Amino acid sequence: MKLVEKCKKLESYPTHSSERFLTVYLNTEPTGNQPQQWKIRLKNGMKKLIEYSKAQEDHKQTRQLMNLQSQIEAELEKRRQDMKNGLVIVAEDSGVLLFFEMLQAPLPNQFYWEDEPRLQELKELLSHYPAAGIVQVGHDSVAVIDTILGEVKQEMYFEWNAENEDWKEYKGVAAAIREASSSSQRERFHDRMDVNRQRWMKRLVPVIERFKRQKQWQELIFTGEKSLASELSREFQSMTTRVISKNMNSAPSHEVIREVYSAGRA
Repeated sequence: MKLVEKCKKLESYPTHSSERFLTVYLNTEPTGNQPQQWKIRLKNGMKKLIEYSKAQEDHKQTRQLMNLQSQIEAELEKRRQDMKNGLVIVAEDSGVLLFFEMLQAPLPNQFYWEDEPRLQELKELLSHYPAAGIVQVGHDSVAVIDTILGEVKQEMYFEWNAENEDWKEYKGVAAAIREASSSSQRERFHDRMDVNRQRWMKRLVPVIERFKRQKQWQELIFTGEKSLASELSREFQSMTTRVISKNMNSAPSHEVIREVYSAGRA
C-alpha cells in the first residue's frame, strides 16, 4: 500500500473512548559520533509517558505503554539496517502497530498517548513533501524522479530517438544518459531540437501524464535547461507546477531533491 493511502486509512481508523493510541515522531538521523542517539530519545520519550501514567496511578495504561515500548524496540532491532532520518509510529493500546514508517524526511521528537492518533505532524510533512514528479529536462533527454516525503521511490530515464522522432526509456543507466545528453549528443541534436520542439513536447507530455496518474503526483517540479523546463511546465496547467531555475542534470537524485526543497516554493 502506498504511503499516502496508508495515511488516509489511518485518518479514518475507527476509535473508541476506552482506547488509547501511542503516536511517536522520532528524529533518527545519524549525528556526529553518536549515530544511534535516537535510541536515547526513544527511551526518554517513552519514560516520560510511563512516569505520567504511574503518577495517575493508572496501572493498566502503564502496562500497555511498557509493552508497546518493548514491542517497538524489538521491531526496530529487526529493521535496524533500514533506518533513515525519521520514524513515525502509531500503535493501539492493545499492541497493534497501525503505522510504522521509516522516512527520509527529518522529523521532530514528539510522543503522544491520547484517545486518537495524533496526525498533525504527519499531515504537515505530507504537505511540505507531497507525492511529486521531478522532471529534469535536457535538449534530448529527460530524467523523471518519483518522490514523496523527500525520498526517491523510482527513477525513469528517456532519450530522444532522432530516427523515429520519439522517446525511448532506459533502465538502470541514468548517469550515463544524463552525462551523454549534456555533452556529445547535445551538439548533434541542438539545432534539430529547436526546429522540432513542438513535436518533442507533444511526444513527451503524455509520458509524464501517464506517470502523474500512476504515481498520484500532487506536484510537478521542472529543472534543467531553463527555457525547455519553463516551456514544458506550461503544458500542465491543470496541476501544481514549479520551475527551479537550476540545471542539475548531472547531479545524483538525492542532491536534486535536497536542492528542490531547499529552494522553497515560488
